[in-house]
Amino acid sequence: MLKNNKAPDPSGLTAEHLKYAPEEVTPVLTNIINSILKSADIPKTLKTGVLTPILKKGKDKTLPGSYRGITVTSLIGKIIESYLQNLLDPILNTSQNKLQRGFTSGTSPLMAGLFISEAFYDAKDNKEPLILQTFDAEKAFDVVWHDDLLCKLFKDGIEGDLWKIITSLHIEANTMVKWDNKFSEQITLQQGIRQGAKLSSLMYKRFNNDLINTLQNVPEGVKLGNIDLTAPTCADDIALLSRNSRDSQILTNVIEMTANKERFTINPTKSEVLTFTTGAKKKQTNDIFYGGLIIKQVPVLKHLGIERNQTNTVDVKSRIDTARKTLYALFGSGMHGKNGLSPTITVQLWTTFVLPRLLHGTELLTIRKQDLEKLELYQRKILKMLQTIPERTASAAALALVGAKPIEAHIDTKIITTFLNIAKDPTSAEHHLAIRQLKIKKEDSNSWFITAKKTLQKYNLPNPEYLLNNIRNDKDLKLWKNKSKNVINFFWQSKREIENQNKTSLNLFKLQPNSCKIPHLIWCSSRDSPNATRKAIIKAQIATNTYMLQSIKNKHNQQNAHMHCRLCGNGDEDRKHFILHCPSLTNIRNPYIKNLTELLSSHIGSENTNRFTLNDEALLQLLVDCSENEFSSRKNKNLQIQRAVEGLARNLIYALHCERSKKIRALN
Repeated sequence: MLKNNKAPDPSGLTAEHLKYAPEEVTPVLTNIINSILKSADIPKTLKTGVLTPILKKGKDKTLPGSYRGITVTSLIGKIIESYLQNLLDPILNTSQNKLQRGFTSGTSPLMAGLFISEAFYDAKDNKEPLILQTFDAEKAFDVVWHDDLLCKLFKDGIEGDLWKIITSLHIEANTMVKWDNKFSEQITLQQGIRQGAKLSSLMYKRFNNDLINTLQNVPEGVKLGNIDLTAPTCADDIALLSRNSRDSQILTNVIEMTANKERFTINPTKSEVLTFTTGAKKKQTNDIFYGGLIIKQVPVLKHLGIERNQTNTVDVKSRIDTARKTLYALFGSGMHGKNGLSPTITVQLWTTFVLPRLLHGTELLTIRKQDLEKLELYQRKILKMLQTIPERTASAAALALVGAKPIEAHIDTKIITTFLNIAKDPTSAEHHLAIRQLKIKKEDSNSWFITAKKTLQKYNLPNPEYLLNNIRNDKDLKLWKNKSKNVINFFWQSKREIENQNKTSLNLFKLQPNSCKIPHLIWCSSRDSPNATRKAIIKAQIATNTYMLQSIKNKHNQQNAHMHCRLCGNGDEDRKHFILHCPSLTNIRNPYIKNLTELLSSHIGSENTNRFTLNDEALLQLLVDCSENEFSSRKNKNLQIQRAVEGLARNLIYALHCERSKKIRALN
């Protein structure tokens, strides 16, 4: 029954007390916690948590089983569990199975995905069959059998007072359910590990560890040499790899027997089987059963957030659909181009929220050339939309304006970063797998490690064997990650410079250094003002030569347009004519040119100013893109002058645009 009573708070302490009054609070807390640890008995008040039901994605909100319970415990309870975790980690990490890649420091859940990918690529090389199964454990954390868990901890060497404290923490723990700001009466937990508690992931991994060990001891699992890849696991998310339907059934039987023995439930209707297409001659069509029910055979299986199909390739359409939904969800925050946030900010949102969903796990899948081009095309389209520049804008300029990298660079970075993470830990299964595959696989192999090797070669980075032998700590890892990112940026900067030089439309657009990381001056100088951003849109179109002047209309043969200026009829209307010479715009132009001259004279003197203002080509370049102009030998001073010049040029071009638009509307 729900009541309006308050949540239990035995100490009345919050995290803010520790943050703002550590000198007063810490000594008292230390004495309390030391007394509790000395007695090896956790008071009931500290074992009481508040459980908030969270609706699972896509589930029916009217069904109780559609919710995940997240428990918040007391501040003192959190501190005690953090202390216990520091004691337990060194012991339990030693016994943890090497295929368990969930909630483990120094590794990533995607490493479990790497094992699956490498098993597929090896099967494809050898034209052997491969079957992937995933199992759905119902309420995995909520049904952990306490007695079994405590027995397993004791077998792992957790004994004495430490074992007593862990036992006390789980026995007679209480929970209150919070719903609509009301709280239930206290409920004593007889089973389960509270999700949200500090020790929950560590305890569950230990409970689940014996199952992975048992699966590895069954000879029917997949092995590459002496490296077992049977059960890649992330916390309670278990996958099985096998060579044929018979082996799959045997492994499934092992899971069923273990589930019955250890009192957890597998839902066969939510478990799935995917048979990869590897070129094997014998097709695997036999059904696999769990508890008398057939496990569903599927063409696409989602594991660790990665959709795997029978060819282990990237489903570009699905990826783009997911990215588009994420993008639409951000429109309310101002990520929608002309009337929204500055492109420098919207591209940060794109990189932070959309790209990860678009590219999640792509470093582990096969990406065909046509699929990569579709992803590149989608990103370029979105970046142009966010900057309100035409789709015909050169790709090099569209990315350089906002300091963005191509999709290929992002995927290559993910591949190299993954390999560097593998290199750090010589005791891990993926490190042993890397050594084996690099030694026995040929250059034409499908192996992920050969792909990583080719990616390193592409950027002239050291060979993978060198990295495997020379990265041993966080310092080495950070050094090589930074170096690889710099090398990748330099590689794409060089390619972008070549593309920029070959585009006649970009003859006045200057590619800035680090254009793969830092936005162009056009956007940097306008990001703090919505009004300046609107003006910078026109400036960006002028810089990329996509602003619709008569010369551009004629080039694209729009309505058989001629090149002559419609305002004055005197000469072809190109950028030089529009910005510097059209007599119909003289009254708009002259005050800005005067202000520009005065600005430069105050900083660099009249003689140097004349070099820019008395030469049409130099003045045009200055007004269109001054990001390469050197006004001062001092970097900060030079940047200050560039921003001031850019601001004046932006205002001039926008004023010319407004006047031209008004006059053309009058002519029409």
